[in-house]
Amino acid sequence: MSVIQLDANAEVLAHRRTFLTFERLVLFAAMHVALILSCLALAFLGHVPIVAVLLGVGGTMALIATFAIVDSQSTVSRGSASNRPDVVVGSGFNGTTG
Repeated sequence: MSVIQLDANAEVLAHRRTFLTFERLVLFAAMHVALILSCLALAFLGHVPIVAVLLGVGGTMALIATFAIVDSQSTVSRGSASNRPDVVVGSGFNGTTG
C-alpha cells in the first residue's frame, strides 16, 4: 500500500465551493418552482392571469438578480484558507493528521 501526498487544502476548498454552488442551484430551483406554482394558482384559481404573468416574469427576474448579487458578493469575500475557521485540513474526519 502506498501513501499518496495530496494537497488536502485545495481539495477541501474545491469540494466546499462545489457544494455551495450546488446548494445555491437547488435553492434557486425550489424557489422558482414555488413561484411558478403560486402564479399558476393565481391565474387559474384566482382568475387574474395578467397579474400572474407579471408576477411570474418579475419574480423570475428578481430571483436571478438576487442570486447573481449574492454570488458576486460571496466571490469577492472569499479569502485564503488560512483565515477561514470552517475549513478542516487533515486526513481524518475530525481534522487530525494521524
